[in-house]
Amino acid sequence: MAEASAPKLPVATGVLAEDIYVAGVEGGGTSWKVALGKVSPDLRSCKVIEWLEVPTHKPEETLPVINRWLKERQAQFNFVGIGSFGPVQPKRNKPNYGHITATPKVEWKFTDVVGPIMDGLVVPGGAPMPHQFDTDVNAPALGEFLLDGLREEGKSSLAYITVGTGIGVGLVVNDKPVHGLLHPEAGHLCMPLVDFDVDENFVPVKKAMKGATWYPCESYAAKESIQKRFLMLTKKVTTNIKEDVPKDSPIWAMVAHYIGALCASLVLAVSPEKIVLGGGLMNHEGIVPLIRKHCQTFLHGYIPVEEILDDAKLAKYIVRSSRGENAGLTGTLMLAAQARQEHNDRARRAAGGSKSASAL
Repeated sequence: MAEASAPKLPVATGVLAEDIYVAGVEGGGTSWKVALGKVSPDLRSCKVIEWLEVPTHKPEETLPVINRWLKERQAQFNFVGIGSFGPVQPKRNKPNYGHITATPKVEWKFTDVVGPIMDGLVVPGGAPMPHQFDTDVNAPALGEFLLDGLREEGKSSLAYITVGTGIGVGLVVNDKPVHGLLHPEAGHLCMPLVDFDVDENFVPVKKAMKGATWYPCESYAAKESIQKRFLMLTKKVTTNIKEDVPKDSPIWAMVAHYIGALCASLVLAVSPEKIVLGGGLMNHEGIVPLIRKHCQTFLHGYIPVEEILDDAKLAKYIVRSSRGENAGLTGTLMLAAQARQEHNDRARRAAGGSKSASAL
């Protein structure tokens, strides 16, 4: 467990009124991060003020540390955004709201996340502090959507894909993260196989789920699949993909094939107005242009829009996140800003539209 100085994030600019002071919690498989931050009133900029990283141990060990850190600072913020690995239950009208559900991480199965984190957090006057809870990919999707100014461009949708240990997809549609039946799990969509995987009878380490006879994108393009292909091609084991797998290795073309197919699937199913790529593996030099080309090839001219057909516009449509490893934590701060907006909207409705309602 280590307290850290603020990551390098954009400094809040263009402030229209007072900045919004918020807290964010990002739950990951290897660590949890909690931060204080400020968001400009136009929701176009965000800055981390202070943060803490906690190793992911058992819930009863990890979550109280997060809660204690927040309690010690609760006079400095009025809203909390929480983004967790999943699957989770993000619907407030469900009895297991705020829980991680059927995760493969056994110690975290069916764990209440929101309760232990928000326990004892109140606003001036003693009311429970407003919060927003979502997945660790919907949160950065919202962050990218708001901070990149898509709303001001008249757009209402964005897809965020993270590629690392696993593959996750967050979706914003009509200006809000998608929940629907539960929430997106598009990293488990099936993709057409590359020739290498067919010819070499490549068997992924990760199956879609116990007993499944099909394998999803996550099984073929995430970290473990790269390590296994590297072993097959070189007879060497790698624990450091960035250092060991050469820039010109055919493995990267395979990864681009699968992520490009995932992008094409999202275009066909969701029609997002921007696709943002995040996660450590997307930092590989040259992989994003390859992904764009594969997406374009899979769509084969069927979607007759310039963002797909024109290479220059495609380069602005499928992009690498400018927030890098900070996309998740930034997203939770934007979730908190959304919690403020929804709280104030409810307060105004309850007061019949009066601006004197108990807004924060």
